[in-house]
Amino acid sequence: MTNKERYAQIADSLWKDCLMINSDWLVDRYPGLWRHMVLLDNQLARLESRTTEGNDYEAMLEKMVQTVRKVRALYEKKEDE
Repeated sequence: MTNKERYAQIADSLWKDCLMINSDWLVDRYPGLWRHMVLLDNQLARLESRTTEGNDYEAMLEKMVQTVRKVRALYEKKEDE
């Protein structure tokens, strides 16, 4: 599987998580996390467009997955309050 295919597969699953999060809330409450997500997405796009070591790409992709999970957990906690 190429980086591009792998990114597309993970992006589909992350998209569902991101749809559950109000982006205005994220930017207002956690601007650092928002910027971090944007940075990771940009880095993944650059890695996707180049031939890179799979480990580099996988590590960056895992950071994105963990970040989205963290944000979703924060948002769900806020919804419960």
